[in-house]
Amino acid sequence: CMDHFLLSEDDELPVVDARDGRLAGVVSRRDVLQVYSSELLRHEFLGLTVEGDHTPARRGSVRVTQGLTLARVKTPPPLVGRSLREANLRASHRVTVVAIRHAGEAEDRLPDPDRPLAPGDVLVMVGTAADLAAFRQQAGNEAAQWRESK
Repeated sequence: CMDHFLLSEDDELPVVDARDGRLAGVVSRRDVLQVYSSELLRHEFLGLTVEGDHTPARRGSVRVTQGLTLARVKTPPPLVGRSLREANLRASHRVTVVAIRHAGEAEDRLPDPDRPLAPGDVLVMVGTAADLAAFRQQAGNEAAQWRESK
């Protein structure tokens, strides 16, 4: 698919059932690029190192290159309803959200910076261990204050 899209101006490719030659569906350029980007981010850009049988899905965090850590963090209540752009976690906490698993979904997705965060969303964040710990600590404190105000 990638080769075809790179060499053509087509935005969609038909998917044909090999058994009877009937049209089974369509694959779009956007679909292919989204899958490619997710895999590239997951395996190459972040430089993930996975040891033994452990996979990122089974571990709370994995070590990435240059002293960074990849961690999964539930969206703290004070961030619910705010977008990643509004939260500006990179400036306020020196952490970056590289993927998100929305509540009820089975897979991580590239984050939409303008989509409001919802309860149950899990943020896949990159930062130093100290910055991630500080974010978790502050998020916990803000969550406690938020609960008290309700």
